[in-house]
Amino acid sequence: MKKAGELLWLVLLGLVLGFGIVFVKVEFFDKPDEQMQAQQVLQQMKDQDLGYNVSLEAPANKQFEIDISNLQEFQYPVNVQNFSGHDGTFSLLVYLDYKQQNELTMTFPLKNKEEKLVPLHFPVSDLGEGAHALVLSLIADSNQMTSQSAAQEPSEFFGTAGRYTLIKQESDTFQNAPVPAPSEVTRDANGFQGVFLSPETADLDTFKVPPKQVNAKAGQTVRFSVRMGGDPEVETYLAWATLGWQQIPWENGAPYWYANVPAGKFAVKTLKFTAPVQPGDYEVASFVAEDPFTRQDLQHVSRLNVHSSFRFTLHVE
Repeated sequence: MKKAGELLWLVLLGLVLGFGIVFVKVEFFDKPDEQMQAQQVLQQMKDQDLGYNVSLEAPANKQFEIDISNLQEFQYPVNVQNFSGHDGTFSLLVYLDYKQQNELTMTFPLKNKEEKLVPLHFPVSDLGEGAHALVLSLIADSNQMTSQSAAQEPSEFFGTAGRYTLIKQESDTFQNAPVPAPSEVTRDANGFQGVFLSPETADLDTFKVPPKQVNAKAGQTVRFSVRMGGDPEVETYLAWATLGWQQIPWENGAPYWYANVPAGKFAVKTLKFTAPVQPGDYEVASFVAEDPFTRQDLQHVSRLNVHSSFRFTLHVE
């Protein structure tokens, strides 16, 4: 009888241990690894050549710096590549010291898996000595409105941007770099990083994907909230916004918002401007540059340190 009891106990113990092993296997071994999933998605995108690329055909060093000390004119073309999976119309927006150079805007068609050299030239003889920021922003489907797309939601994947530093005589100082403003409102980043543009100006703690279309009356005052920050190693950011792919001046007339943001936090500011008097549809988007007036070191160097927000349509009636 004792042996029978011991046998029953062993069977029960085996069942318990067996269930535990199965449970552990299901919970810890069969559970999908989110990081691995993300890597697989990225690899699939890489395998399918999805995306865009913009780069200068210029002798840039490892920190993406270009010496223009002996130049009278900048004459290096921009290499644009389309691996999005479809043909499209693209626009190249050029910013010098974070101010849009409208006369340098180029719009052109580009087929899938095609690349093109876009000419870029402008005088540099009048630029002051020191460092200057050059930002190239490639906009995909710039002739289409988000409100008219078949997608359910607007996207922040609509192109790419790259920042280069132009050096005129060796200097770490950026010419005409303003003093960063103090952050007016800050919140803990909690994983947020980059820039977020939204028509929601009341609830600062809730992130909602903006609607595909925001309506306004012609000549009406429009308000959007802009949030920037989130990088645990960065404390200065510069954000700007575009309407119809033209840079929007802030209320004080400045072309951008430049501010100190405590590491690991994001700052919030209201962008207020007047809607166009001409009725129609205008695409709205915003961008942010991290450490915009700092020459990058080799440990943190990246040409792609300009991030974009969701784009959506402002419908003016």
